[in-house]
Amino acid sequence: MLAGGGVAQGGGLTIVFIMIVGLGGGQRVIAGRSGVTQAIGYAIAATGPTVVGALHEQTGNWVASLYVVLVAVLVFGVAGGFVARHLERVPARQ
Repeated sequence: MLAGGGVAQGGGLTIVFIMIVGLGGGQRVIAGRSGVTQAIGYAIAATGPTVVGALHEQTGNWVASLYVVLVAVLVFGVAGGFVARHLERVPARQ
């Protein structure tokens, strides 16, 4: 089950960067979008190990921690789909 989490994280990161470039725009737009995404994403992701570890310490097992990871993946998927649908696709400048 933990290996599946690793695959999901790697796949999720890949999808994020594909979306950043795939939504188009010039180099400055893509660089700005990438900077914001990375700053917010890594700040949120940095809290993950602490939260999961603290939850494991409180409960004494990994069940609750794995549910937190599952919920995070679901939120990531729903939010990513929502954002992809509502962002305006900007054609690249030639």
